[in-house]
Amino acid sequence: MTRHRLARLQVALVPACVLTALAVSGCLRITKSKLAPLSKRSQMVESPVRAFLADGSVVVFMDGVHVSDSAVVGRGAYGGTEAGQRFDLLREPAGAVTSVPLDSVLGLEAFDRETDVGLSLLASLGVTVLVVGGAVALACAADPKCFGSCPTVYSVDENGEVLEAEAFSYSISPLLEGRDTDRLSVGADAAGRVELEIRNEALETHFINHLELVEVRHAAAERVVTDEDNIPVIVRALHGFERIVDRDGRDVRPELSGRDDRVFASSRDRIAEARSGDDRDWIEATLPPMGGDTAAVVLRLRNSLLNTVLFYELMLDAQGARALDWMARDLQRIGTAVELGSWFHGTMGLRLEVETDTGFQEVSRFGDTGPIAWKEVAFRVPVRSDAPTRFRLAFLTDAWRIDQMRWSADVRDAPTRTIPASAITPLVGAAADDLEAKVAAADDAYLVTSAGTGFVATFHVGPDLPDERRTFLLSSQGYYTEWVRPNWIRGTVDGGPFRPTDGTIPDLMELWTELQGPMEEAFHATRIPVR
Repeated sequence: MTRHRLARLQVALVPACVLTALAVSGCLRITKSKLAPLSKRSQMVESPVRAFLADGSVVVFMDGVHVSDSAVVGRGAYGGTEAGQRFDLLREPAGAVTSVPLDSVLGLEAFDRETDVGLSLLASLGVTVLVVGGAVALACAADPKCFGSCPTVYSVDENGEVLEAEAFSYSISPLLEGRDTDRLSVGADAAGRVELEIRNEALETHFINHLELVEVRHAAAERVVTDEDNIPVIVRALHGFERIVDRDGRDVRPELSGRDDRVFASSRDRIAEARSGDDRDWIEATLPPMGGDTAAVVLRLRNSLLNTVLFYELMLDAQGARALDWMARDLQRIGTAVELGSWFHGTMGLRLEVETDTGFQEVSRFGDTGPIAWKEVAFRVPVRSDAPTRFRLAFLTDAWRIDQMRWSADVRDAPTRTIPASAITPLVGAAADDLEAKVAAADDAYLVTSAGTGFVATFHVGPDLPDERRTFLLSSQGYYTEWVRPNWIRGTVDGGPFRPTDGTIPDLMELWTELQGPMEEAFHATRIPVR
């Protein structure tokens, strides 16, 4: 399936911190001198590549690159031709390029020339680009545990900012494009508007296909959340559980009773067992007999950084520069995308299992939601009227952090109204024309953001009514591409493209045991500023 990306618009801004980076860096050394012979450790990338540099400029190598521990060299350079094109801060052409030193690179991004517009074409289209700069970006380039991966959504008022959601986590290629629906805490302002900041705070490129607000009107005693299929539902009269245990028999009700700093995580013993191949964990509870046939189990949760270690360390770092072709070419082949998607679906996620006469049977599944923002989700549970219903929530060991778990006997589909964005305004710089059209529908038009940039999405929702409550949810669709960091390249010998095997999860658990502490410490402290 070929997508014509000429419709994409990349909004352009230069954060103020870029100017500081320009003044102090002096690290960009573009050369046209005679090149040294390729070393045995060099890796060849056949896909077109964008090199994002520490001074805020970008070099586009349309014919691919050779990557060594010290330099990124255009594939045409050894044939005596200039192999790339440099674009300055404002994305104006700035001359031909043969190579750039690896220590000048923040990240490398590959793209498919048939489905993406390279930056070498953007100047003729009159398109400008959001760019990245500053000390935080340099730290991210040096440290693979950097914050990511997905658009982050904030509401902002006079009291400060609130992290509301993260959009389409783990949608890492066009064929894996995903949709999310996230409950928001923000309400309408005095003018009947909802404003959200959509930020790119990581070393990634975000391709945002569709944004809309979903409104649910409900009574004051009711709460709106999304179910396991990302559909808004209304629940009433939430109750706590009398007993919740994990697979090790630990009483975890204290961790799951309230919204606080105490959250559920798998035990050290369970992680050790997972390293040996017994990789499933679960939490178990019981619902009382009920008059209806369906109850709701409502969870406040987010992923741990286990998936991030999987993506960064086993999928990308292990491939070195070869990861660029894997993302730009392999994952755009249906067979590869289906294989990875099927494995991920079968391995990750959160599964509801209900006890029957023949044991626990899987009833439904909720996909991974990301490690950044808390999300509320309601599992619909088939229940008995003549006896208690015992159930489990099963998952890959230590893949989830769960803050609260409650239940309701009253759950129903929510009546909704959808509201398109009335304005899309860059956080810095002048607004471009027709940005709203890029996110108005799920089609071939995308709004594309680069690291360190963002925009305000404004939705006109009308005034509140005195006798009715409204809850708003953000529906978003898109995907992102990760920038390959220099430290994922240095010293790496091409081990071939990533494919999941029986050893993938034990290897992941070994790495998780080693990296969990430093990963959690560094991850949330390395967001790239957008102003």
